[in-house]
Amino acid sequence: MSRVPARPVQMIRSTWNHRHHHRRSRSLWRLVATALAPTLALGAGAAATVATGAGPLVVGSSGVGATAQASPAAVTAAGVEPGRVYAFGNADHHGEATDVADVTGIATTPSDDGYWLVGRDGGVFAFGDARFFGSMGGTTLNSPVVDIAATPSGAGYWLLAADGGIFAFGDAGFLGSMGSTPLNAEIVGGSVTPSGRGYWLVAADGGVFAFGDARFFGSMGGTTLNRPVVDVTPTPSGDGYWLVASDGGIFAFGDAGFIGSMGATTLAADIVGMAATTDGRGYWMVAADGGVFSFGAADFLGALAADTAEPDVVGVAATTDDEGYLMVTGIEPEPVVEVVIEPALESMGSYVVTCYILQGRTSTGEWVSESGVAVDPRVIPYGTWIYIDDVGWRKANDTGGAIRGNRLDIWLPTYADCMAFGGKRTLEVWRSPA
Repeated sequence: MSRVPARPVQMIRSTWNHRHHHRRSRSLWRLVATALAPTLALGAGAAATVATGAGPLVVGSSGVGATAQASPAAVTAAGVEPGRVYAFGNADHHGEATDVADVTGIATTPSDDGYWLVGRDGGVFAFGDARFFGSMGGTTLNSPVVDIAATPSGAGYWLLAADGGIFAFGDAGFLGSMGSTPLNAEIVGGSVTPSGRGYWLVAADGGVFAFGDARFFGSMGGTTLNRPVVDVTPTPSGDGYWLVASDGGIFAFGDAGFIGSMGATTLAADIVGMAATTDGRGYWMVAADGGVFSFGAADFLGALAADTAEPDVVGVAATTDDEGYLMVTGIEPEPVVEVVIEPALESMGSYVVTCYILQGRTSTGEWVSESGVAVDPRVIPYGTWIYIDDVGWRKANDTGGAIRGNRLDIWLPTYADCMAFGGKRTLEVWRSPA
C-alpha cells in the first residue's frame, strides 16, 4: 500500500479562474492531484484494475469494442454556446440554458423525458418532466458546484461542490459531506447508489469518499496518476464503480469490470465524463470536443463533428434503455494553483497504533475504510480528524474493547497490508489547532 510522508506543514489549494482553457488545465490539475497533503481515502488494492498506460488491457479507438466519432452519426454544432444540450439515439431534447455561462453537469429523470442542468453558482434548470426542487443560486458558496446527481425516484437531487460540500433538495437526503475537511484535491464528480440512500464523491487525485449505504471498494488516492480523475460511475448493483481519468484511463473497483480504455491513445481533447449501460457490461466516455468512445455493450450513437468549433462539453447522461445519451456544454474554469501555508499542527503526543481488517460498519455506523480510525472517544471525540505520522489523515469513527487511552486502531484492506504496516507501532499524532 502507499505510504504518506511526515505531517504536512503546507497545502497547495486551487482557486477558480473562469477563463476558457481546457488543455492548459491538465498540467495544473496534475499539480493539484500529486503535490498536496496526504489522501483521506487510500487503498487501490487488489480489486483495482489499472489501465492508464500501455498494456494488454488497453483498448484504443482502433481496437475491439471502441468506437470514436463515427461521421454518419455526427452532429455539427457551429458556434457552440455554453448550456447547449445535444441528444443522440433516442434521447430527447427538452431545452437548454444557453444564457448560463458556467453549466457544469446534467442529470436525467427516471422516465428519460426530462433533465436538470446545474451551473457553477449552484443554479438549477429543469426541463421536460424534471421538477425544480431548489438551488443554491444567489447564495455565496465556499466553492463552485461541479455536478448534479438525481435520486432514483426523480423527486430530488444533490448538488456537489468542489470542496466536497453537498446540497440536498426534494427527497434527496443529506448523508454527509467533505465540506469541512481539508482535501488533497478538489471533488470533480459523484454518483448515487441504486437505493438512493448513499453516494460517492471522487476527487481529481482519485480519492473516493463513500456516504450512507455507499460502500468503499478502493480508490486511486495516494497513487501518482498520468492525468486527473474526472468522474465516477457505479455498477447497477452498487457493488462497484469505475473511475475515469482525463486521458481516458479506466480504474475498476468492486464488481466493475474493465471493458476497455483510451489510456494509451493520444486524444484530441480531454475526457470529461462517463456513463455506463444498465447491465454494467459497457460504458461510454465523452471528450470535451464532443468525441464519444464506446466499449462493450455500449452502442455508439453519435458524436459532435470533428470540425465543430470547440464546444467545451462538460457532462454526459445516458437513457435508461441504453439507446441514447445527452451531452451538455459549459465553460470549464482553469484551476490555478496557489500555495497556502497552513498553521502548524498541534501534537497530541505518541500513540500505540495497531491495525485491523474486519469488514462491516464502525461503531458510528459508517462502513470501514482507510479514512477512519478506532479511538477511545473519551480521549479523541468521534468525528475528529487527526494526522498520524506515516499513515495520514484519519477520522475518528470507531472504537474497540482494547482501544483505551493513547491507543489507535487503523483499518487496512488486507492481512498483508497490516503485516506491511508492522503490527504495533508507536507514532506521533497531530491535530489542527483549535
